[in-house]
Amino acid sequence: MKTIIAYLILIVVFISSCKKKEAGTDPKPVDTKKKDSALAITYDVKFITDWTNLHKSLIKSTAGFMPPVAARSLAYANLALFESLRPGIPEAMSLAGQLNGLDKLPLTDSTKEYHWALTASTSQALILKELFTGTSDKNQLKIDSLRLFYEAKYKTGLNDAAFQNSLKFGSEMANAILTYSKKDGGLTGYANNFPQNYTVPNLAGAWKPTSGQKTPLLPNWGNNRPFLIKNIGLDLVEKPITFSFDKTSDFYKEVRKVYLQGQILTDSQKNTAKFFDFGIGTISTPGHLLGLAQTLSIEKLYKVDKMAPLLAKLSLALNDAYILAWRSKYANNIMRPQTYINDAIDPKWRSSLGNPLYPEFPSDHAMAASVFKEIMSKEVAADLGFLDDSQKGVYDLRSYENLDLFVSDYSNSRIFGGVQTNMSSNAGIKAGKKVAENILTLKLK
Repeated sequence: MKTIIAYLILIVVFISSCKKKEAGTDPKPVDTKKKDSALAITYDVKFITDWTNLHKSLIKSTAGFMPPVAARSLAYANLALFESLRPGIPEAMSLAGQLNGLDKLPLTDSTKEYHWALTASTSQALILKELFTGTSDKNQLKIDSLRLFYEAKYKTGLNDAAFQNSLKFGSEMANAILTYSKKDGGLTGYANNFPQNYTVPNLAGAWKPTSGQKTPLLPNWGNNRPFLIKNIGLDLVEKPITFSFDKTSDFYKEVRKVYLQGQILTDSQKNTAKFFDFGIGTISTPGHLLGLAQTLSIEKLYKVDKMAPLLAKLSLALNDAYILAWRSKYANNIMRPQTYINDAIDPKWRSSLGNPLYPEFPSDHAMAASVFKEIMSKEVAADLGFLDDSQKGVYDLRSYENLDLFVSDYSNSRIFGGVQTNMSSNAGIKAGKKVAENILTLKLK
């Protein structure tokens, strides 16, 4: 009898179990099928321009973001932007394994859905929060506000799983890029522009202060890790004319040109000098050039899949250009024209622009403009003509028929301002071209 009851119980349990399975009460099997996410090209580029504009604003209003530091922050932000969008761009290739010291980056899960604009926006928020830790509370709130705006915007119509997947991947990418950035040597550059432990060389022809600031700007920046090792070879910069106070020397003649030029400046040349003088409290030269590239890409109707790689290439090249420029500046350590003119020609002469607080040769201004020209001519158009209204409300807009004229104005502006020589300008233009050409060998697609 007991045996019969036991069998009956087993039969009841079995039948009950079958009914539960039919009712779907068992856990659902894991879905391992590939999920299709909308391509990055489907999203409006405005989220990129909003983050870039905020970045420029942060550079302008945060202490310590001199041009080399600004170039660095723009580079890591745009690297994160591209890599966050890359899985949503067909045939795009990661820069992991191509950049110096960047071996791997987070990967997406093909069984999950993502919103690529949301991943990129998330990465930008985290990157900027970390890169601008020294900025004001007001600026920090601006970063949070823009992040929340795009989270709310993109959450509409997006399922919760895809929303969370996107936030997670964007965060992972930002943290990976930030980890990479912390090993480049420039992490605290914004907080230590003028290191007091640096000893200014007391040598003939060496840089001397022209103001109350006795220590030069970022003397060790040239030791930072570049994105491409081949971009910091001093052989990329032609050697300067041999320094001499002899009135028959080529060096004397070179500086005397600056002295004479300063006495016959036209109104147009004075305006050129002022227009391109992106000093302390401005968007900086790198910010100007990145912003201009963005504006031009919008005019060319670029979508996300073209704008992100363009900004990445330009910002990577600018970062390396500033490292090379600083490496060469402190290797050659040449005084500013005003110092030379005061010692050898006219003790009362003063440059019309404030003297940059670092050695003169080569021109970082010319090098940056040359990088811009090379990247834009190869990636956008060789015969690119455009308007530059970046100083709107301060100076009249400037019109250029081609990139060569733009580079000429950019580099000559420092000569008109009396703060650099033609020798320095020419060396910067040639070196910038080489740096950009090296970056253009990277395979982003």
